[in-house]
Amino acid sequence: MSETDLWMLEREFWTGDAALYESRLASSVLMVLPEPAGVLARKQIIDSISMAPRWAAIEFEERHELRPAPQVAMLVYLARARRAGDKVDYRARCSSTYLDQGGRWLLALHHQTSVS
Repeated sequence: MSETDLWMLEREFWTGDAALYESRLASSVLMVLPEPAGVLARKQIIDSISMAPRWAAIEFEERHELRPAPQVAMLVYLARARRAGDKVDYRARCSSTYLDQGGRWLLALHHQTSVS
């Protein structure tokens, strides 16, 4: 998958619905999110996406891509996101690790640390 395609997929994770998560999460995925969410596994992630309002806008700043192995891609960035009706952006330092599973890139780990 090209760098552009990976960033597009990352954007979809911020704005997409539970069906996207169901189809693009690795079976042993974890998300490490600011409290009160904490560490979530696959089922918890999908359940939380089903109940939470999605992000209406997302920008990626300070973007980096790492390819430590042919089947591994890592994105590191500063996110600036906003939900519909919010007046203040949510900002977080983020990283996502994707694995190539038979030609299909799946999210294996996502981490967010909120910043002010």
